[in-house]
Amino acid sequence: MLTFPGEDTNILLKNGLPIFNLPMPFIGANVTCKIYKVTPFQASARITHIEDQKCYITYRGVFRSLDILANTAEDIYVTDVLKSGQILKALIISYGENNGLILSKNF
Repeated sequence: MLTFPGEDTNILLKNGLPIFNLPMPFIGANVTCKIYKVTPFQASARITHIEDQKCYITYRGVFRSLDILANTAEDIYVTDVLKSGQILKALIISYGENNGLILSKNF
């Protein structure tokens, strides 16, 4: 926190940058993320950019099989569609409970 002389204002800092300049995730935002863990029913990702602005705070996202494979009638697992280390664009569709943000690659 920074306090300016003669003012009663504090500015919250994260990694040396004012927090109001950092991109914050919101529903409907286009994000760029990197997959780091894939299971048959979901894939976990780290969000690197929100609306083409670099993130300085690590946000986690989850691709659920329900959201990825909504248009297919076959039994396909997430491991068939997404691979670990893959970088892709996604859309934030919801806030998750404990797993971070719920992402969809269908937009």
